[in-house]
Amino acid sequence: MSGWSLDLGAEFGANRFDYNLQHTNNASLGPCLDVPCAPGADGILGNADDPGIPNKLAFFAGRLQRQEFLAGLNLAKAVNLGLPSPVNLALGAQFRRESFTIGAGEKASWINGGHLDQFGTDPAPAGSSVFAGFSPTDASDHSRTNVGAYMDLESNLTSQLLANVAGRFESYSDFGQRVTGKLALRFQPAQRFVLRGAASTGFRAPGLAQSYFSHTTTNVIGGKFIEVGNFPVDNRASRIFGAKPLTEETSVNLSAGFAFTPSDNFTVTVDAFNIKINNRILLGATFGDTVSQRILTDSGFSTIGAVQFFTNGLDTRTNGVDVTGDLRLPAGGSGTLDLNAAVNYTKNKITRVDPLPPILRGTATDLTSILDLVTKVGIEEERPDWRGTLTAQYSTGRFHALGRLSYYGGFASAQPSFTDRETYGGKTLFDAEIGYHFNQVNLSIGARNLFDIYPDRPKAEFNNNDNTFPWAAASPFGYNGRYLYARAEMRLLQ
Repeated sequence: MSGWSLDLGAEFGANRFDYNLQHTNNASLGPCLDVPCAPGADGILGNADDPGIPNKLAFFAGRLQRQEFLAGLNLAKAVNLGLPSPVNLALGAQFRRESFTIGAGEKASWINGGHLDQFGTDPAPAGSSVFAGFSPTDASDHSRTNVGAYMDLESNLTSQLLANVAGRFESYSDFGQRVTGKLALRFQPAQRFVLRGAASTGFRAPGLAQSYFSHTTTNVIGGKFIEVGNFPVDNRASRIFGAKPLTEETSVNLSAGFAFTPSDNFTVTVDAFNIKINNRILLGATFGDTVSQRILTDSGFSTIGAVQFFTNGLDTRTNGVDVTGDLRLPAGGSGTLDLNAAVNYTKNKITRVDPLPPILRGTATDLTSILDLVTKVGIEEERPDWRGTLTAQYSTGRFHALGRLSYYGGFASAQPSFTDRETYGGKTLFDAEIGYHFNQVNLSIGARNLFDIYPDRPKAEFNNNDNTFPWAAASPFGYNGRYLYARAEMRLLQ
């Protein structure tokens, strides 16, 4: 089409998650499976507020469903604009419609029957155990549309300098418009040395699930069962604690680095980056300390002991450096040895946090801002600052082998108990693999975490759920220990 390449397409996707629970029960409905025996909120069996249903051992606890339709047009062409080289021009437009639906579960999965626990002293947790069902007040169906358009220009301004500039416009039906852009430069003063840099702005609209998800969950906070309402920002309980309509995240991204190849078999790269995110969207503090519980009760929320919601209430800054090195060596006659080393340093920092909501200011609350300790530590300290790998791959003829050292630096983590932050030491893991190529089949055996390394154990009782979970849940390499495997790969077509 007059030298233009054209790409026109559309796609539709959907997913649905049904919560079908088995081998559980709703403790608040009592021990009766044949006849109703739950007394309701007044604690007296036979009154009008009785739920009127027996307990069950299997439940339909509700449904989550998401759909998305996309249609887009992309055009590209090399054009002459009076520059030393042709300009690669790309432009396009896209339409998107998405929806998010919460379907309520059956009554027995979410109802609070009012029965006491097995000790006969405290109310039993409401809803089906493991996952309380979505209630009719949680159910919702929301959708939105957005249109976007972009233009991208790239050209060699000189024999050594490549430039790329791009811009994008987005318009959402539920929050407005945003324009973003990018500038990238690549300068090669010598054949084996390249400098590169980029600056861009970005944004992310709040997801429909972030705006409208609603569910009441039984959490263990400070060793006690607490009903936590995870509510949308327009829920009255959320608004009591200062919830505001969600807006888009915005970001400024800067990066710069170089690649150096002193010889044909050796390359080093170094890249630094700085990312600032404003109005970052995340799940805020769990307002569930004694002061918050009293406020909820006084406001008529007698069935929950805490509330949590998404918020734009903080800004963050991420600084980091990536360093890599690749070296290829001859080994063992016809064999080759490929060595790769990579080191990453990344530091996340919270630069702004919204203050406490007005209703908590001047009170004896345990909270200091809209972020609790768990969330603050999760952003700034749960990811190790340092991460490194050293990989060696050897091949000769049909035989191949791999060895990899992975280092994960120390980190900190906390569980929902308001006070318990713990630090965990760095660990080094080793992976190994050997294999042999037959005619069309490649067989390999290997081990990940060969020496069965585990993260440090938490010491504070609230960080291990009263000794029921022995490992740091935020471990960057998991807590499953050694993993052995065998793998067969077959090439069907030459």
